[in-house]
Amino acid sequence: MISLPLSQAVGGKGKVYAFEPARNTQQILQKVLNLNNISNVIIVPDAISDQSGSAEFIEYNKDNNSSWASDTSTLAVNSNIHTNTKFTTYTVETITLDEYIAQKSIEPSAIKIDIEGFEFYALQGAKKTLQAYLPYLCIDIHADVKTGKSSLLTIQPFLYSLGYTLSMEEHTLYGIPPKK
Repeated sequence: MISLPLSQAVGGKGKVYAFEPARNTQQILQKVLNLNNISNVIIVPDAISDQSGSAEFIEYNKDNNSSWASDTSTLAVNSNIHTNTKFTTYTVETITLDEYIAQKSIEPSAIKIDIEGFEFYALQGAKKTLQAYLPYLCIDIHADVKTGKSSLLTIQPFLYSLGYTLSMEEHTLYGIPPKK
């Protein structure tokens, strides 16, 4: 629900693009936006990735005993399925940030990423955007879904190579772009 304070921060002239492939979360977010008369948040039902296409998505059910389960729905990779929890899978469209931003003629000033271990792959699909628009970054760091290691191990050198200054606070990485 970070979209709510972000919608206030960007004001009436700004837009927030909330990429949310989880169907349950889409419905909840839409209800909250409607109840609060928020019109500057656009819900995009696609998953952000390093390539456009489609992928299997895991949506953990709300009725699991684990409180984290419904908040960690993500693209499926064999190593990241919690088999002891209830979930459903379905196919979602994937898109790169570069492609979406080019299609919609968006000039982002900031990007917030929290996608449960796919952060590095999202950034790879946003390389042109990062170079062209130099947005500020706020990235929740998780274990990389393919390696099982901290995604910081790949994100940090990638962003340094683009000239970003980085700082870490708990599990959140902040990226300050190089000066234009």
